[in-house]
Amino acid sequence: MKWLIVTGDDFGLHRGVTRGIIQAHRDGILTSASLMVNRPACQDAVALARECPALSLGLHLELDPDDTG
Repeated sequence: MKWLIVTGDDFGLHRGVTRGIIQAHRDGILTSASLMVNRPACQDAVALARECPALSLGLHLELDPDDTG
């Protein structure tokens, strides 16, 4: 059996990315996301993720925290 895992990258980067990842999850397109914990929309992302218990979360490791992306 083969599996395809689609992960939403940059969850929490900003509101648009965060909302897009949640919508893609609700539409059945992705099952996981990588959370950027030191970005402006992080708290919004966490609150939305709590409403989606089937969304698996990982951490997006940033080696340069001063990079504003």
